[in-house]
Amino acid sequence: MHVAVFGAGYAGLTVARRLERALPATVELTLVDEHPYHLVQHELHRVIRRPEVAETIRAGTAELADEDTIDYDYAAICFGAETAFYGLPGVEEHALPLKRLAHADRIRSRFHAAEGGQFVVGGAGLSGIQVAGELAATAEENDYDAEIHLLEMADTVAPGFDAEFQRTVRETLDDSGIDVHTGATVAEATADAVELESGKSLAYDGFVWTGGIRGPNALDGERRETRGTLRVDDTTFVAGDAARVADSSGDPVPASAQTALREAKVAADNIATLVDHDLSDGGGSTSVNSTATPSTRRGGSSRSATTPSHRSARRCSEDRPPAPRRRLSARHISPPSALSPTPRDSRERSCDQTFGMPTADSDVRPRALNTPSTTSAATHATSAIPPARSQPTP
Repeated sequence: MHVAVFGAGYAGLTVARRLERALPATVELTLVDEHPYHLVQHELHRVIRRPEVAETIRAGTAELADEDTIDYDYAAICFGAETAFYGLPGVEEHALPLKRLAHADRIRSRFHAAEGGQFVVGGAGLSGIQVAGELAATAEENDYDAEIHLLEMADTVAPGFDAEFQRTVRETLDDSGIDVHTGATVAEATADAVELESGKSLAYDGFVWTGGIRGPNALDGERRETRGTLRVDDTTFVAGDAARVADSSGDPVPASAQTALREAKVAADNIATLVDHDLSDGGGSTSVNSTATPSTRRGGSSRSATTPSHRSARRCSEDRPPAPRRRLSARHISPPSALSPTPRDSRERSCDQTFGMPTADSDVRPRALNTPSTTSAATHATSAIPPARSQPTP
């Protein structure tokens, strides 16, 4: 049996590590990612001001053999998300996003080249708040005469978070000398200005766009909608920013590192439950931590994701319980162009009926996501905003 985890961000790496402990040694576990490193995404904004931080927020690599197709019996899709430009004229062409180390380098270079100048940051979610804060701190450290404008189409910064946090962030932004524009909707961007729907125009020396996210290309740009169990079909789960999740209370779950880690634990535990069920032939008598050997690979055919030929890899290792374990193979690949679920011939039964998702007569119950708390994710975001210019930096 083969379990594949696609994506080595917060969600993917957590799913892989959790499954590495939970699955029997007879189950092959593969981690697949398009980059030869794991990036600590929520620290990426720090690279704008401190380029040396780049070496501390990415992991090392290893080279593995090429393979064009990954076959799997169960999979976790954790590709993360890409920047959404919403088809706004000129925005994708002229704006700098912040999803990769190279993006942080470009923002820093542009800011220093202009010696501050006028920078516009579109989107006052956590990423936009952090970018504006780093630019303000960079201007302070270098004695640049900079104007930093932070745009948000909602009526408050940090939309989706609680009111107290929003007030605290707004006060800190104001104290840092950042010009905050709420209720400001971007209409288009040119090579030197951002045009708002109100008719106002903001000239810029640099334009950073953090105005939203979309699903990865492998999912046709969509964030897959799923229930609290994170299951999108009989054999596939989705976690992290690639998922649009409603929790067990029916509320939308915000996209954040904290949320990705919580979702990863749920996805991993549910995959382990399904594998345990298969290996015990539906009897539920074999522990997911056992080393029982399945008589055959269930169904004889697996789902697959076709990928380009270039590979290198990231090794995931951690202390394990004293028992024979599988090796986690890790491959650096470009994501597949699409992942289109195809029901397996051998799995004609309904996963809902067999695994209790959510029928009342099943003896195997899935985990589900509970109502999230935004406090811890929000607290980290506030710490990224530099102190007011009138106050000494600790």
